[in-house]
Amino acid sequence: MLTDDRVMDFLKFAPEIRNRVYDYVCVKPTYIGSNDGKAVATARFYKDAAMWRNLAFATSCKQIYIESSHVFYSRNGFEFSMMRPLLEFLEAVGLGGRILLTKLRFIYCTFARHTFIPLRYLKSCKNLQELEVYVQASPGWGYPLMKPIQFFLSDLTKVDFGESQPFGTTLAGPWTPTVMQADELRNSRFLIDSLNKIKSGEDAKFGR
Repeated sequence: MLTDDRVMDFLKFAPEIRNRVYDYVCVKPTYIGSNDGKAVATARFYKDAAMWRNLAFATSCKQIYIESSHVFYSRNGFEFSMMRPLLEFLEAVGLGGRILLTKLRFIYCTFARHTFIPLRYLKSCKNLQELEVYVQASPGWGYPLMKPIQFFLSDLTKVDFGESQPFGTTLAGPWTPTVMQADELRNSRFLIDSLNKIKSGEDAKFGR
C-alpha cells in the first residue's frame, strides 16, 4: 500500500499524457451503441455509453470530469438503431455536448415517435466530421442519405439517397434491397419534408 508521500498526482502529468489515459478509458474503438457490428437496443446503448463514460474515474475531481468529457464526446462515435435514444442523448448532452460531437450514425424510421426534434438538434452539432443517416429498409438494411453533413452544416439543399447498405447489425437479411418499397418511400418522404422545414427555417415554430 502506498503511503501519502508516494501517491501519484494524475493532474501533474502533462496534458498529452492525461489525454492518452482518457483515450484508453473513455474511447471505444467502434461506435458506442454498436456491439461488434451488431445493433443494440436502447437499454444496451445506455449501458455501453455508461461503461465508456467511466464515471467512477471521471468524477474523481472536477478537472478530470471536464477533460474526460471533452475526450468522450469528441473522440467517440455514437450509433443509434432507434430514434428515441438519439433524441434523449442529444437532449441530455445539451448544447455544450452537441458542439463536441464529431461522429454520429443513425437509422431514420417514421414508425418511431419524436423523429423531427433530433434532426433539428443536428444543426447545433457544428463540429461533426462523420454523419451517417439511413432510411430504414428491411431488417439490417438502410438507404443512406447522401452528403448529410453538407446538408445540415452548409448550403446543400438537394436530398438524394444511395444504394442500400447493412446498418449496425450482422443479422441483415439474406437479400439486398434494391428499390425502395412503400414503407421506405414513406420514410424517405417524411425525412425529406423534415429536412426541408429545417433548411427553410420553418422548424423554428416547433420550439425547443
